[in-house]
Amino acid sequence: EFREIVGYDMVRIQAQDDKVEELKTFLEDNCNFGGVITAEDILEFLDQILGAFTLILIVFGVVSAIVASIGIMNTMVMSIYEQTKEIGIIKAMGASAGQILVVFLIQSGTIGFFGGAMGLAIVYFGMIIADPFIVDALIDNGFTVESFFSFDLVTTMYIVLASIAVGVLAGLYPAFKAARLDPVKALRSE
Repeated sequence: EFREIVGYDMVRIQAQDDKVEELKTFLEDNCNFGGVITAEDILEFLDQILGAFTLILIVFGVVSAIVASIGIMNTMVMSIYEQTKEIGIIKAMGASAGQILVVFLIQSGTIGFFGGAMGLAIVYFGMIIADPFIVDALIDNGFTVESFFSFDLVTTMYIVLASIAVGVLAGLYPAFKAARLDPVKALRSE
């Protein structure tokens, strides 16, 4: 009846927060509105979408971490081949295998740290650029939001620590390889 009289399929009604449910019930019961959707319904739907998107991003993050660890491992192996003579000199001067191991683990952890920090910087600046556009679109559709994205420092620290851990784990094999080098053979390498 309403569509025939007014001619609209959709009507946007603004109500006070404490009257939303009462108005929704009234429209469904008395005005024969089939699908009354509130802002909370839309936000719940967006939360479900963001949850699924977060899960997908976690999968991409794990795959990226595996690819990054392979890259770090390759970089560290090449670094050992390039520094074989230096490793031999350091071992001939009395450095222990543990000290060589620590040096290469620090190098691989540093590579992981810088990779994670650069990734976070890209995400942060992307959020800063995209946030005003998304907020404007939400405000145009009746939402009252000041910011869509949030940058949590605790999560950021976990990501940085995870990046360092990926770097250190990826550097274990090359670091053990460097620590086990025979100083005499290392000094003769070209």
